[in-house]
Amino acid sequence: MIKTKLLVNFSLIVTLLANFSVINNAHATNQEFTLKEIGHIPVEGYANDVQAVGDIVYLTDWLEGFLVYDVSNPTNPSLLGSYECNNNINPTVKGAKTFLVRGDYAIVGFQHAGLKILDISDPTNLELVGEYFGGRDTYHIEVVDNLVYMATEYDGLQILDISDITQPTKVGAFVNGNPLYHINVVGNVAFITDYEQDITLCLDVTDPSNIAEIGQFDWIPYALETVADIGYICTLGEGVLVYDFSDPSTPIFLDEHYDGGDAGDIVISGNYAFVADVEDGLEILDITDPENLVEVAQFNDGGIARNVFVQENIAYVSEVEDGLEIIQLWEEDENNHISGFSHIFTLIGLTTALILGKRKKRNVE
Repeated sequence: MIKTKLLVNFSLIVTLLANFSVINNAHATNQEFTLKEIGHIPVEGYANDVQAVGDIVYLTDWLEGFLVYDVSNPTNPSLLGSYECNNNINPTVKGAKTFLVRGDYAIVGFQHAGLKILDISDPTNLELVGEYFGGRDTYHIEVVDNLVYMATEYDGLQILDISDITQPTKVGAFVNGNPLYHINVVGNVAFITDYEQDITLCLDVTDPSNIAEIGQFDWIPYALETVADIGYICTLGEGVLVYDFSDPSTPIFLDEHYDGGDAGDIVISGNYAFVADVEDGLEILDITDPENLVEVAQFNDGGIARNVFVQENIAYVSEVEDGLEIIQLWEEDENNHISGFSHIFTLIGLTTALILGKRKKRNVE
């Protein structure tokens, strides 16, 4: 009986230790950002979009096109492959602006050359497998299921079906005669920036062949990220705005973060928003309470931050003229050390509970 009580107490202790360890791990990871540059990729033109998959980083550049790097050693990134796109309007500009990686393919918007779909399964040998020229100067793309939404300078909003990745097919368009810069799709509603009028158009895209304008807002967004019904909007001149998008056609304002800079891009991870601020570099906001944003960390090396992508404890920040900055968010070894103890304590607690359960069963029998 005494031994059983001791085992019960021991099980409770290790469970508490495991929980305490998890709490402290969360605290260390979430509160103690130690931002440090650990790598840099220079470019010849202007760095634009960035995305990372494992040790591979994809980057678009105004002059050099679509670039692929190995960053397994972030202090010494190596170029694996690239894809340039010649055009008849300005042969000296071969660059790309926007892209999204989807499995073995990259969907890339080029300057004066429309949309290209590249097979990236072999990063050293990028291969063109599909293209669409209808959006001549593609500023931004959004991919939802098998539909690609293209915001273009000359051809408005173009919507393509890529069920057959090799043959993008136009299924809808919205053209108002103005350059359309950035697009984000929330459910059946698309928010797209009209730079001529300095507004954001709210479009019903339920039926891509019959797009209807259902509202206008005075934001000028660079990016919009949604989590559940909450939208985080990066704007020109107003910083980060937070809205309730329960009804996307009539968003409700919740909060803003503005410190004088233009917010260029945003990534949401857990309770934090990672913002590429044009003037202030990388900013990290605590968004636990969407109605009370709190800045908790910042990294600024003087460059013009344009886009950001976060993977594990690394942030990749593209800077217009300075290429790509690779920034470590926290000291990984310390967090792994704490997390390791948590797993050990949890394993001991579960094992003890299993032994007690079997012993109790035998006593009953």
